[in-house]
Amino acid sequence: PTGIVKARLVFVHGFSDHCNNPGVFFFPYLASHGIEVYAFDQRGFGRSANLPSQRGASGPTKTVLLDMTELLMTVLPSPYPVFLMGHSMGGQQVLYYGTQGPVSILQQLSGFIVEAPAIHLPDAPTGFLRLLLRYTAKMLPKFQMHAAPKPARLTRDPVRNAEIEADVLFHGYCTLEGMNGALERVDYNISAGCKQLGEATPMHEPSLLMLQGTADDVCLPSGAEEYFKKCPLKDKELKLYEGWLHELHGEVGEDKLTFARDVTYWILSHSK
Repeated sequence: PTGIVKARLVFVHGFSDHCNNPGVFFFPYLASHGIEVYAFDQRGFGRSANLPSQRGASGPTKTVLLDMTELLMTVLPSPYPVFLMGHSMGGQQVLYYGTQGPVSILQQLSGFIVEAPAIHLPDAPTGFLRLLLRYTAKMLPKFQMHAAPKPARLTRDPVRNAEIEADVLFHGYCTLEGMNGALERVDYNISAGCKQLGEATPMHEPSLLMLQGTADDVCLPSGAEEYFKKCPLKDKELKLYEGWLHELHGEVGEDKLTFARDVTYWILSHSK
């Protein structure tokens, strides 16, 4: 960071993404305002998938949570307020972690930030296909399939979308085990978790910021709106960006600056 450190942000990227993606603009902006940023390439993604067989192999939910805990333990305890943020699938993980993570970790977090969280997923299998996924995920957990959305659905910036298309780290693969685990977390978050956020630390209620593009057709805005409505936290905020798509931190022109400013302001206003 430039100047005095005021807060720390631990960031969890989304599906078929990697931690260098937000590092192009968003992370440097946060750092220039005194916010330390910590991120990692999740298991099965980015530079954590060195072999084709590792692509999308995120493991079961237990492993996903352990990986997040290991990262958090590198910055805790902290002399500065610590916030946990996630984008898309990472946002879904952050919300799940907020109710299922270790209490010893949760009581040290000042708040949660979720960008376009994976809650209502129009591309997710339903009905018989969902039942089939549950079965095959047990029989063939490491079976890989391509499931990434087209870059044109991510931002309104054609240059940014072309960069995503050309980035070999955006491999687009998941495993049946990983997909099934992600959908189980989605189900839990919207049915029970949304009503339990903060219950694990009654003496230390966290804050929540949700950020969502209204034209996002990867993770529908109705998901963030439903979760926000059900969430019992007193200090919560939902920011909707009219006409924006899925990757808010990479949106076109000045919009990505607006997003970075909004997140920075919220973090610093909750770090006093």
